[in-house]
Amino acid sequence: MNLRLIRKFFLGVLGWTPADMRREASLDDLLEAWLGYAEFHNLLKPCPPDKAFLLRMMQLFPDKYAGDTHG
Repeated sequence: MNLRLIRKFFLGVLGWTPADMRREASLDDLLEAWLGYAEFHNLLKPCPPDKAFLLRMMQLFPDKYAGDTHG
């Protein structure tokens, strides 16, 4: 993401002034503002599970075959 898009978000969407963004907002403030906005608008999506997680789940919970009579 480039600086222009970041400025558009904070100045246009959140209504911050340029002074707020330049002088008074730390990087942590900017991150917290973005995360709060994203959470409020349900924009945060869970990451899909990685390959290692899926393989582990397949080991722990193997598929049962239709002909399996042992449970």
